[in-house]
Amino acid sequence: MDDTKESISSYWSENVCDFKKAPTFDELDERQYAIYPWVDEVFRMKEMAGMDVLEVGVGSACSPCKAIREYKPKTYTLYDISPGTLEVATNHLKEHCGDFPFKTIQGDMEDMSAIPDNSFDIVLAIGSIHHTTTPLRALKEISRVLKDNGKFVFMFYNKDSWRVKYKLPWAMKYGNTEVISIDEMVRKWDGITNPIGIALTRTEIKTAMRKAGFTITHMETRETSNSFNMVPLPKFLKNKLKKKYGDSMYVYGINKTKEFGFSRRLMRHIIRSLI
Repeated sequence: MDDTKESISSYWSENVCDFKKAPTFDELDERQYAIYPWVDEVFRMKEMAGMDVLEVGVGSACSPCKAIREYKPKTYTLYDISPGTLEVATNHLKEHCGDFPFKTIQGDMEDMSAIPDNSFDIVLAIGSIHHTTTPLRALKEISRVLKDNGKFVFMFYNKDSWRVKYKLPWAMKYGNTEVISIDEMVRKWDGITNPIGIALTRTEIKTAMRKAGFTITHMETRETSNSFNMVPLPKFLKNKLKKKYGDSMYVYGINKTKEFGFSRRLMRHIIRSLI
């Protein structure tokens, strides 16, 4: 693991996502589900029933815990670069999910060689791909381990959001913040010393997804910050803005890797056998 990956791993071990926001796992779950009451719908948890599910970048494991308890996937694998994160996630699931046989794997999502091709029916990567050094490489690895026609749910920071396009430039120009780049301010969303954090436009996301072999069926935004609090508009108009300019872009689709009647994976195997 190179120095950058080491710094990513160390940072998230010391700053496990959401872990320090409540003293117990019960209180943490209650807090997170109150803030994000739409998590079942947005993460498409109903579709996990009886499926082999992989989550890449797991935080404190609030969403895996809810999915396992309420929607009964066949298997649930948690993959993360950070040993500290996996320790927290393991403790959470052991406390709340009984004897469910979940699995954890520590590794870099840009090289998931520990996982065979075509292993999962559903893959979630919620707020993790934009913390990698090469998002396209991570997407290609996810495509490899996801079954053909398997489903995915991804979340990226939205560069077309109100927060990035309007609020941050305003803060840079008129606020008490140092004049730094938008990219630098986005990186600091998850902490001043966060090694990597980027936002992507809708077009950039579509391009990367196509190159990785995915077919997008739906994209929508959700607002998870207070970016609209100071906007002097009626609530119904703010809600419309949030749906178009939310800071989190959720992307849904299938691993549709067919070309000219052959899957790309099959073509790769044929080419390798001929070389």
